Amino acid sequence: MKMMRVVLVALVAVLGWQQVAGQQVAGQQVAAQDSPQCTFGSFYVERAKPDSGFGTNLPGKIEFLDVVNNDGGWSPITNEFTAPCSGIFTFSFAAKSSQRFEIQLIKNHEVQVTVHGNRLDPLQESIDINLEMGDRIYLYLVYGIIIEPRDNEIPNTYFRGEFSGVGNHSNVRLVSSNGNTNNNCTFGNFSVERAKPNSGPNSINSPGKIEFLNVENNDGGWSPTTNEFTAPCSGIFTFSFAAESSQRFGIQLLKNNRIQVIAYGSYLKPVNVSANLNLIIGDTLYLYLDNGKIYETTDNEAPHTYFKGVWE
Repeated sequence: MKMMRVVLVALVAVLGWQQVAGQQVAGQQVAAQDSPQCTFGSFYVERAKPDSGFGTNLPGKIEFLDVVNNDGGWSPITNEFTAPCSGIFTFSFAAKSSQRFEIQLIKNHEVQVTVHGNRLDPLQESIDINLEMGDRIYLYLVYGIIIEPRDNEIPNTYFRGEFSGVGNHSNVRLVSSNGNTNNNCTFGNFSVERAKPNSGPNSINSPGKIEFLNVENNDGGWSPTTNEFTAPCSGIFTFSFAAESSQRFGIQLLKNNRIQVIAYGSYLKPVNVSANLNLIIGDTLYLYLDNGKIYETTDNEAPHTYFKGVWE
């Protein structure tokens, strides 16, 4: 099972090197009194509504049968959460299946994050998103099937959210593939793999930028010297990365030194993340090992770690 906490800021708007009130990121502290009051923004729903036996088939919005808690933002009719105030909200969701499946978290009909699971890799995700009052959030099953137990058993599927604090609004956001990209960019793809060890054989310790030994594809945006990608044009890019370890670890995807995504993994919970970002020409992106340790295979084995980008 994989566990990751994906931070998407008005891509989410950028959190940058600052986080929500009372938390510390990259050595900077934000005063707790900066947070607005929003005491009615939490909800907790569970047990996906089946449409085929005990399963929910593709594709469509995931509907929930049981409302455990609702401060007013969750609608059991639309199966959507509407933000009662502006700020950072933490969303968590989980699902299981006997086959490969894909779930998207949607904000105002635009994909914020896409996650995958399968029989041996159920989903259990936690995501921080910076919302404006009135923004709507829901879960969407793209393909596959998710399975629920009988009514007298603990549900496999849940979705919950709560207000976490104030965010730093910026011009970075996630947009759908029909976003306002009006230029051709046929040279914006790259694929690198095999993280460079910095602590003994096949071991990469935190903290620090993740460096890659193998460049599988580079249309010009990737620099093997800086281990950063520089957007050669403006538009929507899809980035994906993966890593494994025998202990808990956290990886950040940064744009212009500001956090866009944080993914957490641990033993038997590898990180495998895909995110769409709307970039401006000249924006730089890289991966940063925030905590823990990741491991690589030997040179004659398939790498554990990769980082890829594709212009959409």
